[in-house]
Amino acid sequence: MMRAQLSIPEERKEELELLRKATGSPNIASLLNASLTAFQWLVLEAASGRRIVSVIDGEDIERELVMRELQKASASRIMAQRGAVSATAVAVSEG
Repeated sequence: MMRAQLSIPEERKEELELLRKATGSPNIASLLNASLTAFQWLVLEAASGRRIVSVIDGEDIERELVMRELQKASASRIMAQRGAVSATAVAVSEG
């Protein structure tokens, strides 16, 4: 098991605690572990050329998640297709 020490601004610490409570996570480590799983999925989707969007059923409105990290994952996919970079996939469990 890896131990990590983080330095984050106080307001981000408060956001972590609010997320922990909202999700029922027993502790911050559990919340961060779940967050890492979700982020791995986001990166894999972006690297596959997919957009990450939120849609409300029955409405014609979508909101797209745009993050520098996801744009880089998408760009690395394009580079890999051109043979300039070899891409490595990370397995993410579904369920």
